[in-house]
Amino acid sequence: MKRFFYPKSIAISGASADQNKVTNNVIANLLEMRFQGEIFPIGKSRGEIRGLFIHKSLKEIQKDIDLLVIMVPAAKVPDILCEAGEAGINRAVIITDGFNESGEEGTQLAKKITEIAEKYAIRFIGPNCQGVICSDSDVCVPFAPLFKHQVKKGIVSIVTQSGSIGWIGASALSHEMGGISKVASIGNKLDVDELDLLEYLIEDPETKIIVLYLESFSDGRRLFEIAKRSEKPIIVFKSNITGKESQIALSHTAALASDDQVAGAALAQAGILRAHTTREMIEMCKALSVPLIRGKDLAIMAGSGGLALIGEDTAHRLELSMAQLSEDLLRDIGASGLWKRQNITNPVDLGGFFNNLDILKVVEKVLSQDEVDGIALSLFNTKEYNSPLTCLEFLTQIEKISKTISKPIMTHLVSDHFPLAEIKISNRFPLFDTMEDAVFALSVQWKYRRMLKKARSPYPNMEKEKKKARGIFAKAMDENSYPNDLLAMELVSAYGISCAIPALAVDLEEARLIAKKIGFPVVMKISSPDILHKTDVGGVRCDIEDEAALEKAFHEMMTEVKKRAKANNIYGVMLQKMISEGTELILGGKHDKDFGPVIMFGMGGIFVEAFEDVSFRLAPICLEEAYGMIEEVRGHTRLQGVRGKEPLDIPSLADALVRLSILLMDFPEITEVDLNPIKLFEKGKGLVVVDGMMNASPHPFKNTAAKQL
Repeated sequence: MKRFFYPKSIAISGASADQNKVTNNVIANLLEMRFQGEIFPIGKSRGEIRGLFIHKSLKEIQKDIDLLVIMVPAAKVPDILCEAGEAGINRAVIITDGFNESGEEGTQLAKKITEIAEKYAIRFIGPNCQGVICSDSDVCVPFAPLFKHQVKKGIVSIVTQSGSIGWIGASALSHEMGGISKVASIGNKLDVDELDLLEYLIEDPETKIIVLYLESFSDGRRLFEIAKRSEKPIIVFKSNITGKESQIALSHTAALASDDQVAGAALAQAGILRAHTTREMIEMCKALSVPLIRGKDLAIMAGSGGLALIGEDTAHRLELSMAQLSEDLLRDIGASGLWKRQNITNPVDLGGFFNNLDILKVVEKVLSQDEVDGIALSLFNTKEYNSPLTCLEFLTQIEKISKTISKPIMTHLVSDHFPLAEIKISNRFPLFDTMEDAVFALSVQWKYRRMLKKARSPYPNMEKEKKKARGIFAKAMDENSYPNDLLAMELVSAYGISCAIPALAVDLEEARLIAKKIGFPVVMKISSPDILHKTDVGGVRCDIEDEAALEKAFHEMMTEVKKRAKANNIYGVMLQKMISEGTELILGGKHDKDFGPVIMFGMGGIFVEAFEDVSFRLAPICLEEAYGMIEEVRGHTRLQGVRGKEPLDIPSLADALVRLSILLMDFPEITEVDLNPIKLFEKGKGLVVVDGMMNASPHPFKNTAAKQL
């Protein structure tokens, strides 16, 4: 990947002597950035553009070309790529559009250029992209015009499916925090994709922060695995979140697990920060460019009482804490300002400080306190006062204090628009437009810090359980009439999760015999592959006390089910011992098209979809992640014991989540599974699965993470 960013010679196919042709912006950008390598324009006719000779073909150049930029009509791209291959060029950027984004003809062209690239071992970025930028090598090949001040050298690298987002990011970061390192606009990503570039940027010494703007995932599971290895912060801005699932959700889990919910859970699990807006993406980069916070206790300091209160409110909303400053420190601050004050607290009102040297002393004292993890600072432009330091000098000292103490200071500067813009351009230390933005930046740091600290216990060895379950699964696949609810219960039971496995009765007489054997009261449920949610069609009868009640329930249920459900196949009824006690929960899993096996936990029962109180993780999960899933749902406090009730057996629940996640990895054929409800009992008494359903596919998911187990 490095060759895309550090070429010593670049050829541009599609050049013209006509100064107004958009293709010539690539040449203009290279000259504007003062690219030190050789530039070779190639066009239909010989001529000159910006002092450079235009060649008619690559063959004419007779020099090594490190990077070819292609901007000819789509139909001509295959010929240019063949010519490049014959000339020994193995890196290309295809800016041209009109490929797999534009119908059948374009799709065929896309297939053709992919085949040509494979034949000649050419790696290419695009098509339908803006190309690459590298501030370190002065490479800049987008067709949109750029200026030197928009591509300052910095520490952030951006990989984007949208050229506009790359342009906006480069410009904004060059104005607001020093600049960018690299930008790669990957467009249709027919060859090089975000994963190729992510692996490179993780190792790139010039890149300290990585941003991915994505409209689709090339391979969500691989992104997850790569990101977990990164020691650099990764920010993902994922759009196109309203796309509908191509398949109808059959289980509660699949209905609740939207593409975006799964993506959000996977990114967080991998330690990736997620931005939801362009502005948020920029603010996150700024937040991560200063020393990282150690805890969540803040000092809010402002030259305005109102802004100080806004900062405190924002900290509370974002679940940050206000540091407890010592009485001695507060008295010292109160005696330092022009207006001597006795009632200084945190937030610290700096309204009486008009000398910015005094402000620096106070900021340094506060940040040095062990109980302070970071500062949100809001001040007026010192140009307004007779201060010893200029605003830029003051901000340089703020940056120095932050780096020396190794704690973050997020600064909001109150100023007119034009002076503020000039200060931002001249200052490499990030500034924030509002006090809320400054506190948000600290919350971003705290979120990232918590991601870094997560411990992971090893997965349990479940080879014996897997072997047993494989036998059950193979038998079920051989018998087309095997009930999927029974299969679900038997498989999870094989993996050590306690289940009230039902017995199948094909008629009333068999139901009587089974009920006598297991003992009344019993539960009776319809068994049919055509009925997924039994309660919805009257297919469940609880608390059946005796044989007479059993006969009545059997006939009533069969009549109601046949009336309300379109069920071509009814195997009979399932009978279980009635379990009244316990809190109803749901465990589930699905195969996600981007990320593979996903596990779900939530408050269960028939109303699970109404409450939507669920959490997700990619399988497999460790014990710590299982506890995290449990704590994430809104209703988790019910499990800890409320209103005099005993706490429930959360360790058993966490263990079941881990076991189910390993089952999902071991059986890539499983597309959906619901264990709903499970009954969780008091601490030390475990849990039991009382119902389940499962769907399997003959085309199993290719498991890229199985080797980790």
